[in-house]
Amino acid sequence: MSAKTGQSVAALFVTVNPAIGSAVDADSLPTGTLYLNGVANGAAVTVTNLATGLYKASVTMPTLAAGDRVSLSVDATVGGVTGKGVIWGDVGETATVSDVQTRLGAPAGASVVADIATRAATGAAMTLTSGERTSIGAAVWATATRTLSGFGTLAADVWASAARALTDKTGFALTSAYDHAKDDVLTPLATVDGHVSDTFDDVGDVQAAVDIITAAVAALPADADIAALDALLDAIKLKTDAIGAVSVTVTSPVAESGAITLYQSADYNAEDGRSIDILIAVSSVGADLTGATVKIHANDATFTANAVDVVDADYRLRFEYTYAETAALTAGSQDYQLLATLSPSGRHIPLGEGELSVERLIAEA
Repeated sequence: MSAKTGQSVAALFVTVNPAIGSAVDADSLPTGTLYLNGVANGAAVTVTNLATGLYKASVTMPTLAAGDRVSLSVDATVGGVTGKGVIWGDVGETATVSDVQTRLGAPAGASVVADIATRAATGAAMTLTSGERTSIGAAVWATATRTLSGFGTLAADVWASAARALTDKTGFALTSAYDHAKDDVLTPLATVDGHVSDTFDDVGDVQAAVDIITAAVAALPADADIAALDALLDAIKLKTDAIGAVSVTVTSPVAESGAITLYQSADYNAEDGRSIDILIAVSSVGADLTGATVKIHANDATFTANAVDVVDADYRLRFEYTYAETAALTAGSQDYQLLATLSPSGRHIPLGEGELSVERLIAEA
């Protein structure tokens, strides 16, 4: 006998009266334990009471290796006396004798050795598993070099067994039809390739132009830099306007020479952009004009500045003439002088002089 993995084992045992030896049921249902190589295995042992004092212990074998020793022990208490005993034991195998006979197709109880010998002598068929057939085929093929002297239907059978894909074209000859078809494809492709090359050349030229434009745009100054440059140019213009007029700089309607030209009966208002603005460098005055009263003194009129303020490093003297004031002027040329009365000292300081021209306004018809 032998035991194998997953095999169901059942063993009978009896319980007796410890005083007289007659069969009697245990005080409670006995328990069983399976031991594997001397160690309790934990497999579930089922104990069934078949008759008075007769029990069956059943258990399913756990995973066993060849040579493992298994034993079934039971514990029972009868009349208050507890007893223990081994009721079954065996050795583990991976296959039992009956398994081998089944594999060989031998009748139950036959000699395995004799059956194998008989089959080898008579050439009787043996059923092999897929793994066995693969192993035998590989072993036979690896034994020595084989030479096929005749194919018979082998080639046709192999060719018909599955779809084939040719990967080695050596030895094949292509027909003229293939060459013609090849030319029909390759010739247009060559033309297309030429067009593609030209297109790539054009794209390269366009990209070069784009790169030049991008670099030029990147070199342009930022908006803030342009605004600062505009302000600087305005300041330079104010300075250059003073050239030839010593320390006095005037803007339209005053000429660069310092000459002021007015028209009779005309208004000169800052709101219209026509005020008389005279710029004098602060450094050339030598006095503080803050709060000072500045006037233009001419032969037939005196005009008081409407505002005296500082623009950058210059004093700006702003005069606004009304229609009535210019109407009272005499047509022709006359000299004028700029005179400042300081505050709060009341001292008088001359600031400059020039020519005042008054043009006659042509009367309406």
